Amino acid sequence: MRTVAEQYHDHCVKLLINLRGENQPRGADLAAVCLLRSYEILAEEVDPNRHLSGAYALVVDQPLGFQPPKLLVTGVFNYLREDITFSLMNRCSLKMSQDLDTLRSKLEFIEGHGQLNSITLLLGRAINGMFCDNVDDDMRRQLESEIGTWEAHNRGILQPYSATDFQSTSGTFPSIWMLGDCYTAIAQYHLVCQSVLASSASASIEVLEVLETNAAQLCGLAFTNGCAAVIVNSFGPMSFCGRHRRSSALRSELVRRLIACEKETGWPVRRIINDLEQHWSASV
Repeated sequence: MRTVAEQYHDHCVKLLINLRGENQPRGADLAAVCLLRSYEILAEEVDPNRHLSGAYALVVDQPLGFQPPKLLVTGVFNYLREDITFSLMNRCSLKMSQDLDTLRSKLEFIEGHGQLNSITLLLGRAINGMFCDNVDDDMRRQLESEIGTWEAHNRGILQPYSATDFQSTSGTFPSIWMLGDCYTAIAQYHLVCQSVLASSASASIEVLEVLETNAAQLCGLAFTNGCAAVIVNSFGPMSFCGRHRRSSALRSELVRRLIACEKETGWPVRRIINDLEQHWSASV
């Protein structure tokens, strides 16, 4: 089965290489590279990050215009979310750094790109601003203001229709039910935005409590939903926010849940677990 998969993978790569002479890549090309990105994650022990770099080459300087093809816009945001996952796991800036502001300006006037795409752009900018050697305090305050404005306009969709209370001493994550998969992802990215900015500001007790609560809520959103696609999109946020979990009971629960997710999604979760355990050991 693996041999067959590799044959299809190699054939797809050859077809994409043959498209180099085309002036404007299509949305289908970008979607194909993103699928190849998923394959390399599942197939290799160490993330080679090849196809994510290839997808960036298709996205950068893309002439989106006023009404770009829907598949192309969808592909761009799919790429951006995969780039965010990699950056959260490795705590590094996105490949799309300065280009992100250009992309944002091109998409501001496209109707219907939705709250998930807008919070994705905000999270990308927060990652680029905070995952650097010299964090700009003015940039942090600007991002905090923009995220606060976004939250004020979208407060309704961030509210679950049902949720259990969270107690850090309970050893279990809260159950949080949203209206749909998209709303789960929106709420998670909003929590990660807050955590990225907070973790770069200070290490006060208040900030640590916020980070731990955000991490628990993020995991609760993922595991309550249970959808494989939502779980996979949660791995990056969980790998970053999980580092701020102080409760040993919740640390053990997260590891147990991640191992259970591996069978359903096929994702190599051991990479995430190893990184978390190394950080937890260093913080004792």
